[in-house]
Amino acid sequence: GGNQAIEGMRPIFVRFVSALAGYFAVQMEAGRMRPMHPILAAQAIAAPVAFHLLTRPVAERLVGLKVSEEEAVDQLVRVTLRGLAPEADR
Repeated sequence: GGNQAIEGMRPIFVRFVSALAGYFAVQMEAGRMRPMHPILAAQAIAAPVAFHLLTRPVAERLVGLKVSEEEAVDQLVRVTLRGLAPEADR
């Protein structure tokens, strides 16, 4: 069932989010990212990319999205990182 699938994803999810949050915590401590909970920063990066990948097939068919997957992910990450930058760097 669904719970087994979620439990099966746990090690991968925990490893990914923990690594990203650890990296962000270092960046925040160095003043290169706005201070916030590192898990929220990791979610801020991952959520737009995940949403894009989930909705991409529909966007391509219904509205004719003509942006490569690589370019879309690059743009989403770039805009999110800009939002996570410290106030002085915006």
